[in-house]
Formats: sequence, structure tokens, C-alpha cells
Amino acid sequence: ECYCFDSVLSIFDAGWRHFSLQVARLRRSFCGKSSLRSFDVPRVLAAEGISNFGSMLSRLAIPWLAALTLQATPLQMAALLVADVVSAAFASLWLGAWVDRSGKRKVMLITDAARFVLLAFLAAVVWFELVSFALLVVVAAASGVLTMGFELARSAWMAQRVPLDELMRRNS
Repeated sequence: ECYCFDSVLSIFDAGWRHFSLQVARLRRSFCGKSSLRSFDVPRVLAAEGISNFGSMLSRLAIPWLAALTLQATPLQMAALLVADVVSAAFASLWLGAWVDRSGKRKVMLITDAARFVLLAFLAAVVWFELVSFALLVVVAAASGVLTMGFELARSAWMAQRVPLDELMRRNS
């Protein structure tokens, strides 16, 4: 059974283009002001780019996996999206409190590492041909929660590091 290797390559190609555009956007946003000496720009660019690539990859790969391997219906595809968005929305209240009480950088590292483990687990499940729709829904929900955790921590971290007069430009 073929999993449409060309489709998988197109996902990675689109992901790489998106990653390159994100890095260029962030470089333009962060360069040029003297206040940037207060934090390490290359590390921020790398972390943001990798996180955005991981978010985009999971949001593309999970529905494509459902469509290509399980022949998911449109209703099931919608359920995957709803699981991602609704889980993140409900978890955001708890995640916001956790981010406020924890180190922002630590939260960003934990959520990115957990998302990597989650996607590696999904790859192993696919390798052993144990994919089920229920598992994809759980993975989509967990990925949404972890992405929300990273975004909340990144926003709080940025607000602490960037001078107030530059914050709106840098967040946009």
C-alpha cells in the first residue's frame, strides 16, 4: 500500500518554505535596534522557526495521515481540527497559570520537546501500522495543547524581554 510519497515530500517542501519565510520575517522584526543586545537573537530565531515548523507540520501531517491511510471522511477531518482547537482553548486557562508561575524559557523548551516526542510517537505508530482515528484525535488534541503552551510562554517571554515601545512591532 502506497502512502503517496510525493504528497509527503510536498508537505516537507511547503514546510521548509514556510520555515524560511518565518526566519526572514523574524530577522526583519528583530534586527536594527540597540535593545536587542539584551537577548540572544539567533537562539530566539532558531527556537521560533523550529516551533513554527513543528506546529505547521503537525497541523498538516495529522489530517493528511487520516486522509491517506484511513480514508477519513470530511466529518472526521473536521473532528481532527476541532480536537486541536478546542483542546487548546480549554487548556489555555490552566496553561496561562502554569506559564505565569514557571520560567517562560523552560515552558517553551518543555512544550517543544513534548511535541517532538508526540510526533515521533505518531511516526512509530505509522511505521508499525497501528494508526486509528481515535489515536489521531488524541494526538491532534495533545498537539494543540502543547502549541498553545509554547505560544503563551513565547508571548510572555517576549513581553519581558522587549522594551514596551517596541513590543507591538515585534509581536506583529
